[in-house]
Amino acid sequence: MEGHHELTLVADRPHHLIIELDSQVLLVFSGAAKVSLGRSTLAMANGTATLTVSGYSQLVFDRLGYGDIEPHVEVFHEGAVQLVAAT
Repeated sequence: MEGHHELTLVADRPHHLIIELDSQVLLVFSGAAKVSLGRSTLAMANGTATLTVSGYSQLVFDRLGYGDIEPHVEVFHEGAVQLVAAT
């Protein structure tokens, strides 16, 4: 998911990290998610602050459609999510 989004909620639960964007996109990380701060190496955001989530056992990407509010869900079992601060 690329684009500009507003961080609307962060909740750290005993076995979950929940991040909400735009009041309609949920990222639910299960397991021992590791959060680290860094700097982007992406060409258009080089040097910009980042927050990276990795080490989770499952990520549920739950979003409502923009305009139609239809639910969409995807599940991932590996990888990393990097949030880049707006420039």
